[in-house]
Amino acid sequence: MTKFTFVLFLLCLGMLGAMPFIVSQPKPDTAQQVAAVQHPTAVERQIEAQRGTAADNHIRLEIASPLGVALEMAQRGQYKQGLALIDRLQRTPGKTDYEAWVISQVRQRYVANAPGLTEDRQTR
Repeated sequence: MTKFTFVLFLLCLGMLGAMPFIVSQPKPDTAQQVAAVQHPTAVERQIEAQRGTAADNHIRLEIASPLGVALEMAQRGQYKQGLALIDRLQRTPGKTDYEAWVISQVRQRYVANAPGLTEDRQTR
Protein backbone atom coordinates (compact mmCIF):
# COMPACT_ATOMS: atom_id res chain seq x y z
CA MET A 1 0.00 0.00 0.00
CA THR A 2 2.92 2.33 0.63
CA LYS A 3 4.09 2.04 -2.98
CA PHE A 4 0.62 2.90 -4.21
CA THR A 5 0.48 5.99 -1.99
CA PHE A 6 3.94 7.05 -3.14
CA VAL A 7 2.97 6.69 -6.84
CA LEU A 8 -0.25 8.62 -6.22
CA PHE A 9 1.73 11.35 -4.47
CA LEU A 10 4.18 11.61 -7.42
CA LEU A 11 1.29 11.74 -9.86
CA CYS A 12 -0.29 14.61 -7.96
CA LEU A 13 3.03 16.48 -7.87
CA GLY A 14 3.38 15.99 -11.62
CA MET A 15 -0.09 17.37 -12.23
CA LEU A 16 0.61 20.35 -10.00
CA GLY A 17 3.83 21.00 -11.91
CA ALA A 18 1.99 20.85 -15.25
CA MET A 19 -0.81 23.15 -14.08
CA PRO A 20 0.92 26.45 -15.00
CA PHE A 21 1.48 25.18 -18.54
CA ILE A 22 -2.14 24.10 -18.88
CA VAL A 23 -3.48 27.39 -17.51
CA SER A 24 -1.21 29.54 -19.69
CA GLN A 25 -2.46 28.03 -22.98
CA PRO A 26 -4.11 30.65 -25.21
CA LYS A 27 -7.85 30.74 -25.23
CA PRO A 28 -9.65 29.86 -28.47
CA ASP A 29 -10.30 32.89 -30.67
CA THR A 30 -14.02 33.41 -30.48
CA ALA A 31 -13.81 36.47 -32.75
CA GLN A 32 -13.12 34.24 -35.74
CA GLN A 33 -16.06 32.03 -34.84
CA VAL A 34 -18.36 35.05 -34.55
CA ALA A 35 -17.08 36.50 -37.85
CA ALA A 36 -17.83 33.23 -39.59
CA VAL A 37 -21.43 33.49 -38.49
CA GLN A 38 -21.83 37.18 -39.40
CA HIS A 39 -22.24 38.34 -42.97
CA PRO A 40 -19.17 40.05 -44.49
CA THR A 41 -19.09 43.82 -44.64
CA ALA A 42 -18.80 45.73 -47.91
CA VAL A 43 -15.08 46.25 -47.36
CA GLU A 44 -14.53 42.53 -46.72
CA ARG A 45 -16.46 41.67 -49.90
CA GLN A 46 -14.32 44.13 -51.88
CA ILE A 47 -11.10 42.66 -50.50
CA GLU A 48 -12.24 39.15 -51.40
CA ALA A 49 -13.14 40.28 -54.91
CA GLN A 50 -9.71 41.86 -55.41
CA ARG A 51 -7.94 38.82 -54.02
CA GLY A 52 -9.66 36.50 -56.47
CA THR A 53 -9.42 32.75 -56.37
CA ALA A 54 -6.36 30.60 -56.83
CA ALA A 55 -7.76 29.35 -60.14
CA ASP A 56 -7.59 32.91 -61.53
CA ASN A 57 -3.88 33.17 -60.78
CA HIS A 58 -2.38 30.55 -63.04
CA ILE A 59 -0.60 30.80 -66.34
CA ARG A 60 -1.29 28.47 -69.22
CA LEU A 61 1.60 26.46 -70.63
CA GLU A 62 1.45 28.24 -74.01
CA ILE A 63 2.18 31.52 -72.15
CA ALA A 64 4.55 30.20 -69.48
CA SER A 65 6.91 28.36 -71.83
CA PRO A 66 7.77 31.39 -74.01
CA LEU A 67 8.13 33.51 -70.87
CA GLY A 68 10.71 31.05 -69.55
CA VAL A 69 12.52 31.09 -72.88
CA ALA A 70 12.55 34.90 -72.84
CA LEU A 71 14.03 34.92 -69.35
CA GLU A 72 16.71 32.43 -70.41
CA MET A 73 17.53 34.66 -73.40
CA ALA A 74 17.89 37.63 -71.08
CA GLN A 75 20.26 35.64 -68.87
CA ARG A 76 22.36 34.75 -71.94
CA GLY A 77 22.44 38.40 -73.00
CA GLN A 78 20.05 38.04 -75.95
CA TYR A 79 17.86 40.92 -74.81
CA LYS A 80 16.45 41.97 -78.19
CA GLN A 81 15.30 38.44 -79.03
CA GLY A 82 13.71 38.08 -75.60
CA LEU A 83 11.97 41.42 -75.99
CA ALA A 84 10.62 40.35 -79.39
CA LEU A 85 9.29 37.13 -77.83
CA ILE A 86 7.55 39.06 -75.07
CA ASP A 87 6.08 41.50 -77.60
CA ARG A 88 4.65 38.50 -79.45
CA LEU A 89 3.19 37.20 -76.18
CA GLN A 90 1.55 40.56 -75.47
CA ARG A 91 -0.29 40.30 -78.79
CA THR A 92 -1.61 36.80 -77.95
CA PRO A 93 -5.44 36.83 -77.93
CA GLY A 94 -7.45 35.35 -75.07
CA LYS A 95 -5.06 36.09 -72.23
CA THR A 96 -6.45 36.37 -68.71
CA ASP A 97 -5.82 39.55 -66.75
CA TYR A 98 -3.30 37.73 -64.59
CA GLU A 99 -1.39 36.42 -67.62
CA ALA A 100 -1.27 39.93 -69.12
CA TRP A 101 -0.03 41.30 -65.81
CA VAL A 102 2.72 38.67 -65.54
CA ILE A 103 3.85 39.33 -69.10
CA SER A 104 4.06 43.07 -68.44
CA GLN A 105 5.97 42.46 -65.20
CA VAL A 106 8.50 40.25 -66.96
CA ARG A 107 8.88 42.85 -69.69
CA GLN A 108 9.41 45.70 -67.22
CA ARG A 109 11.68 43.97 -64.75
CA TYR A 110 13.88 41.61 -66.73
CA VAL A 111 13.99 42.23 -70.44
CA ALA A 112 13.11 45.89 -71.06
CA ASN A 113 15.62 47.13 -68.45
CA ALA A 114 18.50 45.28 -70.09
CA PRO A 115 21.61 47.25 -71.01
CA GLY A 116 21.70 48.44 -74.61
CA LEU A 117 17.95 48.53 -75.11
CA THR A 118 17.36 52.02 -73.73
CA GLU A 119 18.86 53.59 -76.87
CA ASP A 120 16.62 51.43 -79.10
CA ARG A 121 13.50 52.45 -77.17
CA GLN A 122 14.36 56.14 -77.42
CA THR A 123 14.74 55.99 -81.20
CA ARG A 124 11.34 54.33 -81.73
